[in-house]
Amino acid sequence: MIEITYISNAGILIQYEKVRILVDALQDAGGYPFSGIPEEITDQMFCSDNHSMYNDIDFLVFTHNHPDHITPNLVEKYLKFNKVKRIIWPEETNPIFEPLNAWIKENGIRTWNIKMERGKLHEYKLTEDIKLYSLCTKHMKQIFPKDLCNCLMISIKDKNVLILSDCNPEEEELLKIFAQVHVDIVFINPYFYYDTGGRQILERYIQPEKVGIYHIPFAKDDQMCIRTLAHQMLKKIIYSRGEVFLLEESGENIRI
Repeated sequence: MIEITYISNAGILIQYEKVRILVDALQDAGGYPFSGIPEEITDQMFCSDNHSMYNDIDFLVFTHNHPDHITPNLVEKYLKFNKVKRIIWPEETNPIFEPLNAWIKENGIRTWNIKMERGKLHEYKLTEDIKLYSLCTKHMKQIFPKDLCNCLMISIKDKNVLILSDCNPEEEELLKIFAQVHVDIVFINPYFYYDTGGRQILERYIQPEKVGIYHIPFAKDDQMCIRTLAHQMLKKIIYSRGEVFLLEESGENIRI
């Protein structure tokens, strides 16, 4: 069984047997109208005396370098309190990451750096039973039309978890590659589901059993009424091939 725990924004924790994968979770929203990590979780993460499910993660994974997905000083702080086997993230040239990269190199932290080239597909073997695939696409055009974002597929034995993060729903030609596999669950942001092209990609190609809509701010941070939009979508828009649900509160769990 795979257990997936929602943390905040686009952050999730994936657990399979003794392996734990933390995706897009070390972030403080960077001034954007989204939600950072709840204090009760950071209290666990940044304490060497704790032995919670958030400590000593096996793999830290990040889809792209926007501050609502990764905050360099939080990554460094996490690494000071925890051991990790490897970081898998975009190859980064932004000066804000230079202190973190220097600290990682100095302390011998192992990384796999994903080259951000649109259409590039990478495969990483995490364990005997777990592989991670990254596909680089355009970012959603509403805010950062020139940026890129990786969508990730984590294959665990016969189960596939697809994470579309902020990938652009206009990337049909790239995203239809996932028609070749059975997707047990996909995580998408509300705008991907709201977009007609995004829903067509779900219906025609990905065809997941479950659709988890995340990247939704907590109520206290929701300046753009994204929560209202998400609830209205569930009432008006039908996905014909499986279950659709919202991830709104930290600690929500899914098992597949």
